[in-house]
Amino acid sequence: MSQSPMRFEILVNGNKKAWDKDRIGYSEVVELAFPGQHSEDEVFKVTYSKGPSQNPHGSLVPGKKFFVKIKSEMVFEVTRTVQS
Repeated sequence: MSQSPMRFEILVNGNKKAWDKDRIGYSEVVELAFPGQHSEDEVFKVTYSKGPSQNPHGSLVPGKKFFVKIKSEMVFEVTRTVQS
């Protein structure tokens, strides 16, 4: 008997998004919030809340090694700033 894949509903900037992994990283959240290519002048700040007990709230930073465990209804806020 095969197991059904994990599926989480998370909120990114107030919009429901489906996610099928048990963790998520900075670049993945940014892509969900602001899809497509970005200029080098764009800086993103990623914060989260309503996470699991191991990481109920905090922020994500760029880098492949930084991921957080997620749960359904976890909230991510991504703000974009353009530096001149």
